[in-house]
Amino acid sequence: MLYPREDGSGKEGLLYLNDPQKGAIINVANSVRRHLSKEFDDLSITIGIGRFYPGLKGIHRSYSESCKAIRLGGPITEESGLIHYEDLGIYRILSQMEDWNELEGLYSETIGKLVEYDWTNNSNLVATLKEYFANNCALAETAEKLFVHANTMKYRLQKIEQLTGCSVHDSEKRLMLHVGLKYIKFYNRLMRLKHGNDFLVLSMKNITE
Repeated sequence: MLYPREDGSGKEGLLYLNDPQKGAIINVANSVRRHLSKEFDDLSITIGIGRFYPGLKGIHRSYSESCKAIRLGGPITEESGLIHYEDLGIYRILSQMEDWNELEGLYSETIGKLVEYDWTNNSNLVATLKEYFANNCALAETAEKLFVHANTMKYRLQKIEQLTGCSVHDSEKRLMLHVGLKYIKFYNRLMRLKHGNDFLVLSMKNITE
């Protein structure tokens, strides 16, 4: 579907890095999804939103982004069923990877070791790391969210470093852990797509008179 707007300047390329109408467009998309979900309650509906581009060529470009948002946005949408292309973040980069062996290798060297340890020892190092990153690496806040003592958090972080060789205090090593966590979600998303889904694509486009 096309979203009407009259603020285009006619220039080629992307007009907004941060679209001022993004919030309003997402609200419209949510309304459409709610309506369709009521009409077709036996279907799982996901809406992807492309960025705004001017001109007829902009329709195709925005539509392509909408489709990509749906394909890659599962880890972000969770239960919302709606994803804007701008919000894909690092998944846009992961989707361009041609050598999956490299990603799998990075995962195996980092998060894969934590997953194996958690499985064997009935621990939760992966969940701890996710929460630690979600709280911007604030140890006290993470400990509070997980209902554990700060010393327990320190022990878990030390164990993560011991198993992966990646210190959460080293920016380069921390990035590797981040990518490893993203890879889990990205890989699971691709596997789910093999089972098929019913998708609606919502594309943003400038309509001027």
